Amino acid sequence: MSEQRMQFAIGLVTLIAGFALAAIIIWFGEFQYVLQSHKTYYATFRSAPGLQPKVPVRRAGIRIGEVQKVEYSSEYSLVVATITLDGDNILREGDEPTIDRSLLGDTYVDIDTRPDMQGVKDRPIVPAGSTLEGVSPPNLTKTIDEASDMVPNANKTLTQIETTAKAWAQVGDRTNSLIARNQEQIDQIVRDAQITLEKMNRTLDSIDEVLNPETRENLRITIRNVRDASKDLRPTIESANRTLDNIDQLAQDLKTVVEPFKTRSESIANNVDVSLANLNPTLIDVRAVVNEIRNGNGSLQRLYRSDELYMNLDAASVLLVQNLAKLRCILDDAQVFADKIARHPGELGVQGVFTRDKGLKEVPPGAVPRKHGFFKRDRGVVPAACPDCPPTTAPPLSQ
Repeated sequence: MSEQRMQFAIGLVTLIAGFALAAIIIWFGEFQYVLQSHKTYYATFRSAPGLQPKVPVRRAGIRIGEVQKVEYSSEYSLVVATITLDGDNILREGDEPTIDRSLLGDTYVDIDTRPDMQGVKDRPIVPAGSTLEGVSPPNLTKTIDEASDMVPNANKTLTQIETTAKAWAQVGDRTNSLIARNQEQIDQIVRDAQITLEKMNRTLDSIDEVLNPETRENLRITIRNVRDASKDLRPTIESANRTLDNIDQLAQDLKTVVEPFKTRSESIANNVDVSLANLNPTLIDVRAVVNEIRNGNGSLQRLYRSDELYMNLDAASVLLVQNLAKLRCILDDAQVFADKIARHPGELGVQGVFTRDKGLKEVPPGAVPRKHGFFKRDRGVVPAACPDCPPTTAPPLSQ
């Protein structure tokens, strides 16, 4: 091989090695981060032990990004971590950045989903540049201190448990001795209980025999009839409720009516007392008058006791009624006479004596002339029978 070919081969190998080295640097170095697309988020933590740049960000154990920057915000007293996610990795609503440690003590940020959002489909996407509230790791020192504070209480509780166990051991010993002393009585109680259980079984069998299918059907019919009767009672109950409401309203009305008298009860009672005091002398005077009428011999006593006076008054009232009827007939005749004179005033002179005239426009049917007056001439007509005229005879006065 010539020297020129040797140099060409060496140059070619060197060039290939350089390209390979550049590819390795780009693949494993920071040039990979420059070439890939990524999304940036911000996570806040109350405390972030071991968190620093280049710490990996994982989801379900798979690396999806890394922490770019960690800084403390004195304004909010929080640790702010800048997280970048590689490729198409995104965060959705309910995702929480959590600082965690591996078994070897390496710190990483785990993206976990809250329990209430797990299994929810199509959760909204958190836009890049948003700030999420992260979960800080537990403070082991504080936990150890709290556990140390609980040790004395635990020791005290163990002591109490030991004391209680000893007490129960004593109770068990006493129970064993009591059972040993009363073994026969306990055996008798067990036998009696067994006999009682057998009797109960026989009783249940008897009840089962009584509650045969026919009895059960009758009981079901009875229950159904009772239910139907209760439905029929509902209108009655509603009517009773309405009646009670009316009674309640009446009581309210009575209360409204009585309320004014309640405020004036004292004055009304005083007025009643005064009225009764004034009424007592009047009653005494009336009683004296009644006693005088009952026991005296005057006109009032005779009016009160005499039957003859009552009969005379009764006959006088009858005669008064009859005379009033006759007076009505007389007034009818006077009306006829006045009408005749009003129509023929000349009859009052001598001409009227010799000139005969009916004196009426027409003679009523069923009337008869009367023959009396001057020279027994016709002086008019009257009805043949007056329906209102009483009988001519009057009842005799009682002697």
